[in-house]
Amino acid sequence: MAILLIEIVKADVDGNETGTPITNIPPPSSYGWKKMDLSGKKAGRTEAHNMIKAKEKEVRGLELSWSGRSYAEAAQILQSLNHEYMWLTYYDFLTGTTERKHFYCGDMYVNSFIAVNGGITEIVTVPLIQARPDAV
Repeated sequence: MAILLIEIVKADVDGNETGTPITNIPPPSSYGWKKMDLSGKKAGRTEAHNMIKAKEKEVRGLELSWSGRSYAEAAQILQSLNHEYMWLTYYDFLTGTTERKHFYCGDMYVNSFIAVNGGITEIVTVPLIQARPDAV
């Protein structure tokens, strides 16, 4: 099995690295991957109701989840990904290889399961969206 999440490096909106690499990320329990097409100005339906996609670029989206983690582990995971922008080295299912792309972090979510003895989370979820689209 490929390693799904390899490295995170904090970055700015322009893609300049502003932090040191983080490589001690626990493997996610769930790894959601998607490819989204970005259409151009000429996209839409014609009068004959045919669809014109006019694809210009594409981006990747990841939804990473960790189940059954302690509160301390959940904090470590969230702190590793709590950057407005980052360079992410991850496994890409379309290419079947490791890729490094510029992402931004969506809304993080934690559902607590047990709040005693240090706490256990039911799920920690972090969505990541590619910030700089790939040309096609």
